[in-house]
Formats: sequence, structure tokens, C-alpha cells
Amino acid sequence: MQRRRQTNEPEALPPKRQAAAVLARRKTLMLEIAMLQESGQNSRFIANAEQLLTRWWAAANWKSRGELLKTADWLLRVEQHRA
Repeated sequence: MQRRRQTNEPEALPPKRQAAAVLARRKTLMLEIAMLQESGQNSRFIANAEQLLTRWWAAANWKSRGELLKTADWLLRVEQHRA
């Protein structure tokens, strides 16, 4: 019997846990966006990340939501590096 390799990647989790992991990551990123906005950082990078996690979120399937998270995370990292 072959063992399944354990990783922290959402794709390796059962579907319900994948969804929970995606939603938890979204919540973390939304809090990070709010903190950046409250500190006076209102760049297009932050606005675009917020838009990905709000406007485009509802219409996306779970796989696409994972991609939205990756892109929003990248935008926030770029903004932090830029600042």
C-alpha cells in the first residue's frame, strides 16, 4: 500500500479541507489589505489585490480561487517590497 505524501498544499487535502484552507488564506490576506490601507498605503497593488478577493471571488470556482489567492499574495508582496 502506497502512502500519500503529506504537504501543506491545498490540492493535497480533502475537498472540504481545501475549501477551509482557501477561505482561511483569503481571510488572512483581507486582514493584511485592511492593515495596509489603515496605515495609509493605498497603492494600485493593494486595490487590485482587494478587487481579486472581492469582485472576482464570487464567480470563481475553487481552483480559480486558489489562483486568485496566489496573485493577491504576490501583489501584496510587491507592494511591501516597493514601500
